[in-house]
Amino acid sequence: TPADAQAVLNDIRLKFSQLVFSELNSQFQCTFSAGLVNCQTYDTAPQALEAADALLYQAKAAGRNQIKA
Repeated sequence: TPADAQAVLNDIRLKFSQLVFSELNSQFQCTFSAGLVNCQTYDTAPQALEAADALLYQAKAAGRNQIKA
């Protein structure tokens, strides 16, 4: 279901944000944002991808590290 998909993505987001990466004697963390759509509500895959991409950019504009559906 869409709610299940959002829950899985949120779990991934939380786990990813807890990772600490090391490079050249410095450490950093990353964030994870995503746009989630129900592909069955679109006529074509490109339409669904375009909608998901638009939601991804909304998530980034709203402060990142979040899922927009």
